[in-house]
Amino acid sequence: MSALPVELKAAAVEAVVKLGVHPPDQPAEIVHNGERVRVQIRQMELITREDPELGRLTEKATQLRDAGRREEAKEILESMLVDGRAYPPAMLALANLYRSEGDLDRAHPLLEILDHAFPDHPIVQFNLAGFWLQKADPGRALSHFRRVDRAALPAEARSRYDALLGG
Repeated sequence: MSALPVELKAAAVEAVVKLGVHPPDQPAEIVHNGERVRVQIRQMELITREDPELGRLTEKATQLRDAGRREEAKEILESMLVDGRAYPPAMLALANLYRSEGDLDRAHPLLEILDHAFPDHPIVQFNLAGFWLQKADPGRALSHFRRVDRAALPAEARSRYDALLGG
């Protein structure tokens, strides 16, 4: 079973929890890369409406990141995921912070959640394209890039989109 992608293994754990075979409050074991790993399936509520307080925290984390205080930014963004509620702008900011540090394993699940929740959102697709470029998978990158509606991107992202398109 170790040759299966970790996402498929996690989905299997989630299925046995939903079926009542495994208790939801207990970790399960999977074999990943030849090692036994304990995983805990948690349900998350995606907050899809504007939330002034969460928006303020996300903006504060972004300012800290831009000021070079990356660890403080990560602490704020990670704390926003702890209580089982997830604010998509914060998730994207955290995923991109991980990506900028080369921590693609931590960025991936956040981006996948956003992709499932917002499959047509241009910013999500654009960031997934960048993620897959970092993972040296141009085919997947291109499939996400093709799903980006350039006109719906903010101006700053449009210039990066154009650079990728032309470059």
